[in-house]
Amino acid sequence: MTFADALRRLDARANYERARAPYAAGPGGYGTVRMARLLSRLGGPHRAIPALHVAGTKGKGSVTRLAALLLAARGLRTGEYLSPHVHSPLERIALAGTPITEDGFARAFAAVEEAALAVEAEDGDAPTWFETLTAMAFCAFREARLDAVVLEVGLGGRLDATNLPDLPALAAGIAPVSLDHQDLLGHTLGAIAGEKAGILRPGAAAAFGPQPPEAAQALETRAAALGIAPERVGRGYDARLAAPPPVDQPEAPQHLRIRTPGGAWPDPVPLSWPGRHQAGNAALALALADAFFAITGRPPMTPREAARAWGAAPPLPGRLEVLGRRPWVVADGAHNPASAAALARTVQERFSAARRTLVFASARDKDWRGMLDTLAPLAERGILSAFPSPRCQEAATVAAWLAGEGGFPAEGIEAIPDPGQALARALALMPPEGLVLVTGSFMLVGEAGRKMDNSVS
Repeated sequence: MTFADALRRLDARANYERARAPYAAGPGGYGTVRMARLLSRLGGPHRAIPALHVAGTKGKGSVTRLAALLLAARGLRTGEYLSPHVHSPLERIALAGTPITEDGFARAFAAVEEAALAVEAEDGDAPTWFETLTAMAFCAFREARLDAVVLEVGLGGRLDATNLPDLPALAAGIAPVSLDHQDLLGHTLGAIAGEKAGILRPGAAAAFGPQPPEAAQALETRAAALGIAPERVGRGYDARLAAPPPVDQPEAPQHLRIRTPGGAWPDPVPLSWPGRHQAGNAALALALADAFFAITGRPPMTPREAARAWGAAPPLPGRLEVLGRRPWVVADGAHNPASAAALARTVQERFSAARRTLVFASARDKDWRGMLDTLAPLAERGILSAFPSPRCQEAATVAAWLAGEGGFPAEGIEAIPDPGQALARALALMPPEGLVLVTGSFMLVGEAGRKMDNSVS
């Protein structure tokens, strides 16, 4: 089986990341029963390797990668499972710091497909795209004989496909919680945090990133019920910027002052990713790594090891990703108001460009109005676009709102549904010292990346 064959057959499965239809909880929908049956037919690959498990609304992908880098700095062969992907589904499965190869992807799909078809034949309930890919990751991890894996939750936590009852998760981390996926997770921060807390388990460690009070209360309540005393970023573990971040040098590391329960580290630790919000992600990742080390009989992480792990960390696709220079083209998958606020602050701190154009598209079920309230004031022009999914909000609808209730000058707004044409228009408008910010959805970021790749190939 080739990679193209595997991808075509995988894409034939129900993909609720792109579908318009709601993904309801219960039989035939959102839950772990079907996933457990699939993994049972595969011999339980998820039970093979100790894991760290990461949930949250924003920052969980960064925490996953940062924690994996810390484990690798100790010489552990570490796997990562990330979502969503931006440019290729190969990004979702990493083996010892490297994305899975096309051959490895095809081999994993072939291993899972037979079991998935058997589940469908037996139960009349076919595993979804995400469930199939999650099972593929577990099979690839087992085949690679890794020492540890770090798993990012896809959606929520309690009913996510990664959250199997017999998963050997030694520690769980909850990144900051904000409003998102309210149709499935609940309409309050407390309800959403309760779903995220579904990855906590008795006997395992836990660490919580900075949280709004309502979310923090829900997490603490669940932890207490399970007899867990969690670490909390801002108390035992903390990280702060040691100096103002460099401007117009997105590849230059920022430096963090780190504190652990053992005391403050003497020297700042470099982190190659931009954005002061990454400090909290780094502290949470460090707490999780130290929990793993404590449970497995290893000493805590040292400043030298952390600097080696994070100082040249490869960028995560779609997180302040620089697609071009002169003008700057910066893409970020921020898709809720909290992430948009972190993005806006980072753009203002890290780029000196006074002239900016915003290229924006969002799923209709996201709070795109709340995102634009924060992002639109950054720009002199707004180009509203789309991405190829029935979930996408129409560009014309967003443009009309922005020119009306959004209060943006109508003469500075254009609706260009084709993302390639939208990016080309933004590039034509901006001088070499300007900045084009592409955001609102990882799907839009992926389309922009393909457009930039094609323009230089």
